[in-house]
Amino acid sequence: MKQNSSLQKAGSGMKKFINSKRVEKYSQNTNNIIWIMVIDIAIAIISILTLWYVYFVNEDKTLKYIGYGLIAVALVFFGIRIFTLISKAKSKGGISKLILIGEDGRSLKTWNIVGKVSFLIGRNTKDNEVDIDLSDAEYSELVSRQHAVLNFSEGKWYIEDVGSSYGSGLKKVDEEKFKLENERLYEINSGDTLYIANTKILVK
Repeated sequence: MKQNSSLQKAGSGMKKFINSKRVEKYSQNTNNIIWIMVIDIAIAIISILTLWYVYFVNEDKTLKYIGYGLIAVALVFFGIRIFTLISKAKSKGGISKLILIGEDGRSLKTWNIVGKVSFLIGRNTKDNEVDIDLSDAEYSELVSRQHAVLNFSEGKWYIEDVGSSYGSGLKKVDEEKFKLENERLYEINSGDTLYIANTKILVK
């Protein structure tokens, strides 16, 4: 009996380790996106300061031309960034947001996913931070702290249950709802409904 108990503890520990590594990967993706946003904002601020200096402070024509050149480069950069974001949104099968649905069918909360690559679904606690927090959902007590992950890969979105206590489900358009197997990827598309335990999230 002691040996079986030890094996169960070892298996549970290994499962937690695997899930923590999976969550760590998604957290790294999120951190990368944040750094990209910080760089974009920094470039925007530098461009505005350069524009202000060129028009209102500087009187040297050479510096004016240099300033115009920097502004042109910044405009090209932001044009490319906007085009990239639009292309990503189109490549994701038209999926742009996730909507929390109440028992009465009303939309309770919306998460924008345009330009993003991964989400951790669960409940926020002092020691656990998630991207889609269902702490305020009607059936939040059934949602695990780290319940499921959404991941964008090769032009498609996938959902994966990461060993939640009460499981996850998926209802495809014009199909019956089915339960997800742990640690298996399932493709999702616009119009599908995700079930995080008993909590419904509409994919749009």
